[in-house]
Amino acid sequence: MYICFQYFRGELFFPDNPVAFDQSIFLSRDRAAFHYQNGGPKQGVNPMTGPNVKNSVNHLDYMMAAAKSRSDWITVHRALLLKSLIQQNDTHIGESWKMLHSVAAQVEYIIAIIDAIQDLVQLIIEYKEFLTKYESAPNTAASQRTRATPPQSRAQTGQKTADSHKARKANTLLPNFQSPIDEGVFGQMCMVFHRRLVEICKGRITLASSALAEFVKAKLKTSIEEDPYLNNFYFAYEDQTLFRLEEVKHMMRMVQDCLSSDVHLISDKAQSVVDNLETNMDEGRPSSVASYILNDPYMKIKHPRAQMTAILE
Repeated sequence: MYICFQYFRGELFFPDNPVAFDQSIFLSRDRAAFHYQNGGPKQGVNPMTGPNVKNSVNHLDYMMAAAKSRSDWITVHRALLLKSLIQQNDTHIGESWKMLHSVAAQVEYIIAIIDAIQDLVQLIIEYKEFLTKYESAPNTAASQRTRATPPQSRAQTGQKTADSHKARKANTLLPNFQSPIDEGVFGQMCMVFHRRLVEICKGRITLASSALAEFVKAKLKTSIEEDPYLNNFYFAYEDQTLFRLEEVKHMMRMVQDCLSSDVHLISDKAQSVVDNLETNMDEGRPSSVASYILNDPYMKIKHPRAQMTAILE
């Protein structure tokens, strides 16, 4: 809840996901029972009952419709796989397995690694900025105090300020710079990512240029630094690295869309389900202006009127 214009308004930051419980895997009955009691269906009944299954299937249908509008066929087949598991049939297991083991899924994994590398580089950049501000702030304060003191007490005051600064720095235990992550592991991660990315680009599995691998390598070369001590390389902790990785991510996303579309076009059952899904959703309750007004819970809340002077301004 939050206050806006002298009245309360609610906003749901974590929308309800009816299939979250069906996607969970437990290693023991105790953990499954604990999760069922705290995060299971709202009614607290068997999740495999008719109403709960229908609610999950409807949620998956809307998920597939939204994914189809974005041409995200991997998400569509994930939803079809989960739908088959909930309904306890094997209608879409084969085609979903084919999609999730294709090169399109490998490209999706590469994109996920790019997101992780960007987050780590951003973390180190912000950490370095924090250390720079931390080390410069006490020195600035000490210099201002020194200018404000009389000439006869500057030496004594400067000594006290230096001693207090050393004590404060010793108490915080912040070194000059120590990476918040293991740079050896980060370097190995970057090397494996680079090798796997080049292998996929050289695979000639889509209608991409034969020079795609060399083009991607040239893009990333400007952001790679070698580590002679660990005998590997890693991405530089700079803003340019984030920009280059973002460019490569967009290129690989287009490759992923092309590959996933090819796999979807040879999946007859999945295509029929998506087509019938559009027909069933179009036959639902028609939406109109009156429907939106009736569904608005804040329709009768009195809003403060704007003053005439404010409108004229």
